[in-house]
Amino acid sequence: MKFFQRARVTPSGIAVGVIATLVIGSGTAYAANGGSFRLGKANSETRAATLTNKNGTPLSLRAGRNKAPLAVNSRTKVLRLNADYVDGLHASAFARSTGRTGIIARAGGDEDAPGNAYAVAVATCPRGTILTGGGGFAQYANDALWYSGPGQKPNSWEADSNGDGIANNGKELIAYAVCYNPTGSVKGALTFPALHALVASARAARLSR
Repeated sequence: MKFFQRARVTPSGIAVGVIATLVIGSGTAYAANGGSFRLGKANSETRAATLTNKNGTPLSLRAGRNKAPLAVNSRTKVLRLNADYVDGLHASAFARSTGRTGIIARAGGDEDAPGNAYAVAVATCPRGTILTGGGGFAQYANDALWYSGPGQKPNSWEADSNGDGIANNGKELIAYAVCYNPTGSVKGALTFPALHALVASARAARLSR
């Protein structure tokens, strides 16, 4: 049985071995430009390193429980870096600076309360928005609202008035809902000129009857 074998060692081989020993034994950062990336050791780059996987996710970081999977030393914003959660809250839980409030108005009358001597109008906020308030306007002379508040339908505002008891008599009252969209404008909301025109029309109709 042979315990030893002869090996030829060239000067270049000796130099490579010395360099490898210095790299492995040192505690300093290792420049990985064009070289190997050492796990569990400090590595240093003078150029950006790119990791590509055309068949799937190029990098997966898995940390222990309650441990951060990634640490950085800069406050500089990283472009196109998406995050689903901030402090445990999903992005949908935050209101954006582009959030807007809009008014949805709907006309109603006796036809919306068949068989009853009162009129009903319901304004509903569109999907994706939140009802924050509302109101109503009775068009007929000597008519008055006897209820103005959240409607029976979710995210809606209802206005009820003392109608004239005549079914299908046109626009007897108006309900409006104030809706908030945390991500942008409210679809179908009245512009201020349109809202003012609606109020003026309702006031004129009330005075003429």
